[in-house]
Amino acid sequence: MTQKEYRKIVSENPFTRGVQSDLEEWRQDSFHKVLQLEGSRQIGKTTELLKFAYNNYEYIIYVNLAYDKYDFLETVNNGCSPLEFEKYCLRAGLPHFVNNKNTILLIDEIQLSEKIYNSIRSLYLEIDCDIIVTGSYPGQTLRAGYFLPAGPVSYIHMF
Repeated sequence: MTQKEYRKIVSENPFTRGVQSDLEEWRQDSFHKVLQLEGSRQIGKTTELLKFAYNNYEYIIYVNLAYDKYDFLETVNNGCSPLEFEKYCLRAGLPHFVNNKNTILLIDEIQLSEKIYNSIRSLYLEIDCDIIVTGSYPGQTLRAGYFLPAGPVSYIHMF
């Protein structure tokens, strides 16, 4: 399934963008943290992340907070444990959660949930898979209620 999805997304978006090398550099860093990919709306952040994920990981958990009908917030509220991720995968019709570096968690539109944004540190500490968060309005996270997840986050800005 992964190669099929990768071929489909590349056929629809055949251009190679510079952010791919930045993403690969992040992945190769043995001490990499959660990655926050920032950039304006409609520039291809999600497309580039999916191309990267389908090309480099065996298991992809993609959560779009703008359309999350499987209640990812419940996973966060219940402690971000591998067991909670397994429950989320079952609700979302995804394969079993594999808690290792062959799995990537992509959280899109992160700015829409203060609770999930503020849980980045917990996610990093509780699960062993790679994590990338992205959103179009990172400035929204500077308002009251959000705190910067200092420590476990690296940043890439996409133009």
